[in-house]
Amino acid sequence: MTGTTPTQHLQGQTLSIYVVIFPRDTPYKHWSLFVDGPSADMKVQHQIVGPNWNGYFEYKKADDLREGRYPFDLIFLCKVSVVHFDRINFIAENMPVCKYRREWDKQAYVLHLIEQLENDGLIDVPPMQEDGYGRRVEYIRGRQEQGNVSALRGLWDCSLWSDDGSQ
Repeated sequence: MTGTTPTQHLQGQTLSIYVVIFPRDTPYKHWSLFVDGPSADMKVQHQIVGPNWNGYFEYKKADDLREGRYPFDLIFLCKVSVVHFDRINFIAENMPVCKYRREWDKQAYVLHLIEQLENDGLIDVPPMQEDGYGRRVEYIRGRQEQGNVSALRGLWDCSLWSDDGSQ
């Protein structure tokens, strides 16, 4: 396989992209982006962990996600070509971890990541599926908790964020 990328032999297969929200029955829900690929190595979660003022990116193998010990909601977003796997990982790992002034940066990270994947053309929904995709994205956005923060002036208004947790 000289001259091929690790995902070339899987060309034509797809990755399913999900938003994971857990635990289901409590306030203060944690979010991650789950990429469910055709092999165990392509089942990963992208998430921010740690306290809000010191959160960091985590790339986590998720082959046993559905067998987790906590109840969670698994919300299907879309399917993308498996050839985008490495690029999705690169984008997720290199997204800025915007440390929101008070709460919920983990949820904003997932929403921002979805937006970035759209902007980079990795999520490219066929015209006949745009309405369903749009409804799923709006449903996911509607699940974002506002907590003790003032209303956002725009979902990605970085003027509300700081790197050091200051106000």
